[in-house]
Amino acid sequence: MKTAAVTKVVDFARAVLWIEGLIFLLAIAIVAFGIPAKISGIITYYALTVLVLGVAAVVKYKPNRLLLGIVLLVIADRAVASSSAEPGAAILLQPIALLLPLNLLGLSWLEERGALTRAAAFGFGAIVVQMTLVALVASTATAVTSLPFSVNLLPAVWLDWTPISQPAFIASMGVLVVLFVKVVREPIPATRGLLWGTACAVLALLSTEGTTFFFASAILVMTVAAYGTAQTLAATDELTELPDRPSFDEALTHLRKSYSIALVGVDGFKDFNEKYGEETGDQVLRRVGFVLAEIGGGGTGYRYGVDEFAVIFPGKDIDDVHKHLDSVRAQIGGRPFGIRATRRNPWSPEDGTSKPEGSGKKVLLTVSIGVTERGGKVFDPVQVVGEADQALYKARRAGGNLVAVRRSQG
Repeated sequence: MKTAAVTKVVDFARAVLWIEGLIFLLAIAIVAFGIPAKISGIITYYALTVLVLGVAAVVKYKPNRLLLGIVLLVIADRAVASSSAEPGAAILLQPIALLLPLNLLGLSWLEERGALTRAAAFGFGAIVVQMTLVALVASTATAVTSLPFSVNLLPAVWLDWTPISQPAFIASMGVLVVLFVKVVREPIPATRGLLWGTACAVLALLSTEGTTFFFASAILVMTVAAYGTAQTLAATDELTELPDRPSFDEALTHLRKSYSIALVGVDGFKDFNEKYGEETGDQVLRRVGFVLAEIGGGGTGYRYGVDEFAVIFPGKDIDDVHKHLDSVRAQIGGRPFGIRATRRNPWSPEDGTSKPEGSGKKVLLTVSIGVTERGGKVFDPVQVVGEADQALYKARRAGGNLVAVRRSQG
């Protein structure tokens, strides 16, 4: 029981931290040992190298979040450097400390659709507007413009160690909490990159030394996340959004000790395609993929073939996974599938009064599942897949809508 709890903690930490979080922790350690002050000349080259890597990622993958993030962080770094070098420009720090985390949070809701999109153009426009307002605040520096940054919501002694205002500090902490929750719910490179990139940016605003180092580390974190996102998308089946067949083959090479593998086939898929068209067939595959994406028992679903899927359950035997597979079978077969036809009946008049063939029709969609486990004489992953295929064949021969088991022989 204790081992299972430790495993869960380790898995949680790995999902939340991974490479992006480790870069953040390493950056803290480097600053804690005072290294940036000792090698201040090298920090400039580090920042330029990171910037080049980020721009290269933008050119190659065109991620609008990374592009806008780099622009925000570079502007913030130069503005903060100006405020520390020129006493008269110190007012710049407060609006930047308030707006930067909020902008980075906004990027977490932006979809990656390329750098040259309407969303990216809107983002650039918002940055220009904010820069204009910040410049106006800094140039006037009146009691009215400074008022939002002089409000103390907490006892002043609590935050007398930081140069940023209480509203900016509270906003930064709130942003980090929201991003942390997003990472816990969806631990993918994109959300991790924004969480730990924002954390680096907040430290850059809070620290009196290593500011440029932290900003550069924020860009590095987001660049690593962009590369990770690109790799994830490249290994994902576009139709079902499940990992693709090469990803399944790669996963097989990492299996150790006990595990179970299931193959899932759509019953009568060829008939769906012939009768209702390929687009309806795609709808069927998307529905099955959606259900498999949510499978329990620690299983991971993959697009295995045209109408077949695979599920890997590391560390599980057949008895552990059978109920989860049967739940998948019941979910798919328990609700009629609505046909949204895309072609017209050629015998119908083209006066707009007839509906496309099959439109509104409800049909029963079922799957057959074959599952086996590693054990006995079957220990190679490829052999296990072969046994699962035999079990799937057994389920189909029995009429479908069935989970067939093929146990290993000692």
